[in-house]
Parts: sequence; structure tokens; C-alpha cells
Amino acid sequence: MVPRALFSSSVDPSSERFGLFTPMRDSAGTTVDFRIDFLSVAADEDKCGEVAGKGLLAVAPSLADSRLFKCFSRLADSGGTFNDEFDVEGSATESPRRLMMQGFWIKDRVVAHWRDAIEQERSKVAVEQRIAERTARAEARSDQLRYLALALADAEARERKRLAGILHDHFQQLLSAAKLKAGMVRRAAQEPSVQAGVQQIEGLLEAAIAESRALTIELCPPLLYDAGLHAALDALARNFQTRRGLRVVVDAHPDAEPATEQIRVLLYEAIRELLENVVTHAETDHARVETTLLPNGQIQVSVSDEGKGFDVGLMIDRSGQIDHSRLGMLELRERLQFLGGDLRVESTPGQGTRVRAIVPAEIRVTTLQPTVQPTSAATHLLRRDFTPRNGPARVLVADDHAIFREGLVALMKQEPRLTVVAEAADGEQAVELARQLLPDIVLLDINMPKLSGVEAARIISRENPNVRIVGLSMHQQEDMAETMSAAGAVAYVTKAEASDALLEILRKLL
Repeated sequence: MVPRALFSSSVDPSSERFGLFTPMRDSAGTTVDFRIDFLSVAADEDKCGEVAGKGLLAVAPSLADSRLFKCFSRLADSGGTFNDEFDVEGSATESPRRLMMQGFWIKDRVVAHWRDAIEQERSKVAVEQRIAERTARAEARSDQLRYLALALADAEARERKRLAGILHDHFQQLLSAAKLKAGMVRRAAQEPSVQAGVQQIEGLLEAAIAESRALTIELCPPLLYDAGLHAALDALARNFQTRRGLRVVVDAHPDAEPATEQIRVLLYEAIRELLENVVTHAETDHARVETTLLPNGQIQVSVSDEGKGFDVGLMIDRSGQIDHSRLGMLELRERLQFLGGDLRVESTPGQGTRVRAIVPAEIRVTTLQPTVQPTSAATHLLRRDFTPRNGPARVLVADDHAIFREGLVALMKQEPRLTVVAEAADGEQAVELARQLLPDIVLLDINMPKLSGVEAARIISRENPNVRIVGLSMHQQEDMAETMSAAGAVAYVTKAEASDALLEILRKLL
């Protein structure tokens, strides 16, 4: 048992201590004791001074036959080292301790250092506990930050949707109504100069509608909510081609359509952000977007290009600083990981880049019937399986924007073979009036409250297969034509060109 007074201390039992000991030999050269040259017992310098120069056995006689004294003697006789544990005697106020000691033979001295094994283990446990607590707090704060980041992104998406809704539901409708009225004035005008002036106004209004539509797509296209992610991606690709000079090929698998709005919006925002990166960094004029359904039920969206590429490892440089030109991808990865997904970046300088966004989602399988795609900007007939009729056709006009609806009614009056029998301001009212009046033609806005135009078209065409439904929307014709055809529409017209194109189509339906 090692004397507590020499080798243990209550000042800082977990600290390391050391001592220097010179062997004291008899005339035969046998080591009989060790002179204490220096003894560190915690920070108690007075105690060190009291024992310095004295014999180890004189200070602690109980060590005479101890294992510790034998280890010291072995070092003095043959050199080398030792590494062992020794029990320390207790006291009335302290429990026995265990020392972990190492000894060395250096320049004719025993150099030993030791520490309290029990206290070290307790200290280690305490440190690990503090680390675990701080790690848990850090992870909780990290989760909070990720949640706040996601909430901020959701708030941004809601604001984008609100602004896009204002543009689509109000501003573009006013522009379309103005263009409709201008077309009516142009056709009624007798003077060629007046017709030319009004035609210029129509051109300006059409340009304003196109710019507003492009801005709506950049903010948050209503098409994303009306027709789904894939239709919105087609519109986004055209927008990048027109406004940014980037040709985007979209290959969307029909089974990889997200069922939830949050996932749909997140993926759309991710793809737009990644395409912006292609425009800014890739130095190429084309990119590819693919959506696939993975075997585990997750949706994978990939954006790839054959541009200059970059070193993925330099997204965070050697100093640990984030490359702010790539900050968007790091933020996107955080958002995806918070939802249980991931963002994987593959890129090599000079060989292009491929970024894959993976999210878990319930999948809504979307099946569309094959349709005949229109080939002329002025003709948007989706089906030709109708029989031309003789006599005035009875028309139901359904649009939730009163100004545009009023313009449509006025436009119908310019064609003697058309008679407006009723007006509807929402989808449910359109379905009910179609049941009551059995019109020959229904002009149906796609975006209406209570019941969308797509659902209304589906119901009306099912209940009255002979009705001829013409879809109307601010969406470009390519975006909604297939959806409306599947719902039973025979034609589709964008509101931006309703003045002339609508009359042309209606005359073909008569």
C-alpha cells in the first residue's frame, strides 16, 4: 500500500504528479533507499520542501517491502522503465485510491510520474457527460436552426405564391381584358390608321402579358399548383430558353410526381436554383433535368450539364470558409436533409456537373391520355371528333374575373351564330348551369374558385358528351393543353390571344 501523504492529494486528485529519486546504496552496491530530490504533490510546494533531501523509507517506512520500492530498485539496478498500478492507503476522510505510475531510469535517477486512476476515470466520465450534454444542446440548436430555415423557406414560398397569384389572377387578367377590348375596337374601326394604332397597342399589351407571365413563372407558377411539378418544369425550361439562353431538356417520369405541395414547391425551387447555377457558373448553353421514382419510394431529381465543372471539395475551402458562390447548394442540402432527403453533387473540372436532389414523398401516379398536339399558334383544337352544327350555338361563359368575363360576352356578340345563355363565376356554378341549360359550347377558365376548370371540364364532359368545352387560361398553351384534353376539352386558348384566336376556334366548332 502506497502512503497517501506522499503520492496522493485532495487538492487536485485528477492532476498528474512526478518525482525525482536518487538511489542510496550500501557498501556492497545494493540499493537500500532513495533520496527524494523532488516530489510534486499537487501544488503544495511546502510539502515538497519538507521531504526534499530525505530518504524515501525514512519518510514512508511502510514502503520497505512494497511492490513500488521493488520497481524503483529494479530501475536502479538494471535501468529501463516500468508501468504499473499501485493502491494508495486511505484515511479517515478519504477512500483508498489507485495510482497509475510510470517510471524511467534517466541520468542515474528514477523519474516517476503518476495520476489517480479512479479520479481520472471519474473525470473522464464527467467530461464525456459534459460533452454529451453540450452535443445534445448543439444538435437541438442545429435542429432549431434547420427548422427555422425551412420555415423561412416556406414563408418565402408562400410570399412568392402570393405575388405570383396577384400577377396571374389580377394583373394579367386586366391586361388580357384590355387586349380583348383592343381587338374588338380594331375590328370595329374603319380607318386604317386607327386599326394600325390599336394593333400597336395590342402588341404592347401582348408583350406586357408575356413579361408578366415570365415573372410569374420565376416567382412561383400557378401551373405548379394547377397541373403539378412536371408541367411547371416544362414551362420553366421554356422560360430559361427565352430569358436566359439556356436550352433545358426535361425528362420527367410520370410516376415521380410529388403528392404534397411542400415537396412539389421544394423540388421546383431546387431545380430553378440549380439551373441558375448552370447559367452563372457552368459556361454552357444547355442542361438536362430528370425526375425518377426510386425503388424505395423516394423521388430523385437530377440537374446535369456538360459545362466546365468544379472541384466539389472546394465548396468549403481549406481554411474552412464556405464558397459563397456555392452557398445555395449548401442551404438546399440542409433543407433536404431536414426532410429526410439529401443533395449529392458530382462534378469534375472540365467534365460537367450532376446534382441529385432526393426527397421522400408519397407518390401520386398521374396517367394522361395521349392527345393531338396543336401545330399552329392560331389554332388550338385539341380534338376534331365533333360534328359541325347549323344555327346559333348556345354558349356558357365561365370565368371568375368579372372584367374578362364581360369582355368574352361582348366578343361573343360580334359573332351572330353565338348566343350567350349564362355566365358563371366559379367552377361549381359552371357545372350546375351546364346541367340545367345543356349549352352547346362552354368557355371555361382553368383557374376558378370552389372547383378548378379542369375538374369542372371533367364533370361537364362526362355528363354531357356532346358539349364542346374550350379551355381558357393565362398559362401558355403547351402547359395546359394536354391536361385540358384529358379532361374533355376540344380546344384550348390562352387569354393573351383570346380576341382573334377564340373567334377563329369557335367558328370552326359551329
